[in-house]
Amino acid sequence: MAYDRELEFVYRNPTRLVFRERAVEDVGVEVDRLGCSKALVVTDKGVVEAGLVEPVVKALGNRHVGTFDACIQDSGFHIVNKAAEIAREAGADCLVSVGGGSCIDTAKAVAILLKEGGELSDYWGYQLLTRPQTPHVVIPTTAGTGSEVTYFCLIKDWDRNLKMELGDDYIIPNTAILDPLMTKGLPPMLTATTGMDALTHAIEAIHAVEYAEPITDVMAYGAIRLI
Repeated sequence: MAYDRELEFVYRNPTRLVFRERAVEDVGVEVDRLGCSKALVVTDKGVVEAGLVEPVVKALGNRHVGTFDACIQDSGFHIVNKAAEIAREAGADCLVSVGGGSCIDTAKAVAILLKEGGELSDYWGYQLLTRPQTPHVVIPTTAGTGSEVTYFCLIKDWDRNLKMELGDDYIIPNTAILDPLMTKGLPPMLTATTGMDALTHAIEAIHAVEYAEPITDVMAYGAIRLI
C-alpha cells in the first residue's frame, strides 16, 4: 500500500481542560495539583465588578495571596512589571488569570518574569525559553481568544504603538477551567463579538496549510456547528 506523507501530523495539547458548570469551585484543587500553595489572581476591574473574581477567591481559600486587577485591553510593559512586582512581594508560586485575552496574556508574561527575571523584551521571539515557567491556571470569561491553550503572548509596547509577540511552548497554561457560568453574564455585544472571534479561529484552522491535521479539523468543524 502506498504511503502518503501528506497524512503525517503531530497533535499536542498540553493544557489540562476542566469543563463543567461551577468548575471554578475546584480552582483550589487544580492549584494543589500543580504543587503550588500561593496563588495570585490576575484580572481586570470589569471582571471584578461583574462579581466573577469573588467565587475564585473563595474557592482558593488560604491559597489566595492577592489580586492584581489593573489589566487593561492590550496590557503594556508597565502593567506586566507592576503585576510581577506584586506577585514577588506576595511570594506567589502560581498565577490564576480570570478574564479575557488581555488578562491571560498578562499572566503569561508575569509567569516569565517571576521565573526568569530581567526585562520582558529579553524574551520576544519564538522558543527562547529553556525551562517551564511559573504555573498558570486560566479561567476565561469570554469564549473568543483561545489564549487559555495557546503558546502565544501579545503585550503592547505603548511607546512605539506596537503589539509585541512572544511564542513559546513553556508559556502554554497548565490548566484551563472552562466554566460556562463565567461567561453567562457577558453583555450581548461582547458575547457576539467574542463568538465571532471564535468562529474565525475555527475557519482559519480548517484552511490552515502548514499546521492542518485531522484532529484540529474535527474540532474546527464541531466549533462552527456549535457557534
